[in-house]
Amino acid sequence: MRALAGGCSGGYCGDTSGAPPGVFTRMIYLNDPQDRTTRTIGTNMKNIVKLGMVAVIAMMAVGCASVPMATKEVDAASKKFIAPADKANLYIYRNESMGAAIKMPLTVDGQHVGETAANTFVLRQVAPGPHKVQSLTENNASLDITAEAGKNIFVWQEVKMGMMSAGSALHLMSEEEGKKGVLETKQVQGSGN
Repeated sequence: MRALAGGCSGGYCGDTSGAPPGVFTRMIYLNDPQDRTTRTIGTNMKNIVKLGMVAVIAMMAVGCASVPMATKEVDAASKKFIAPADKANLYIYRNESMGAAIKMPLTVDGQHVGETAANTFVLRQVAPGPHKVQSLTENNASLDITAEAGKNIFVWQEVKMGMMSAGSALHLMSEEEGKKGVLETKQVQGSGN
């Protein structure tokens, strides 16, 4: 392609006369190389940033996993942290937004107890003694716990990067850290017994 008058070459023109700041133009040849019709091929940086932000917000709204939530009253009662005298309260919480598009199923002693989404918790009352908590993700994380009657147990379900989907890890937390984590989250429906 031959060079164009006015310092343009290869069909691109550095002259943006008449165009708003930040807008680039390109010379496009139609049927006649002498017809140098100028078309806008870019846009200003503010519009690019605005468009990007709209896309991110839309993806976040669509990409979040949802699970049925408990009522505000049930959630508030669970956050009083009062364990029954003959059982223990087992709180399994996920207080982070990473992996927001993924639901993570949980089992206790092989029985399904619920699914977490970002910033949610599951509460299950368990008998005193040993129990196995599992997070059924790409890597099926497990944690062995021992419950004591009248006490609370707090397990943090950490979201991990996986090869094909999200993975997880389970961590036994102190009472102080566990309460703090649960208070940052909302209770999943049907997870109180």
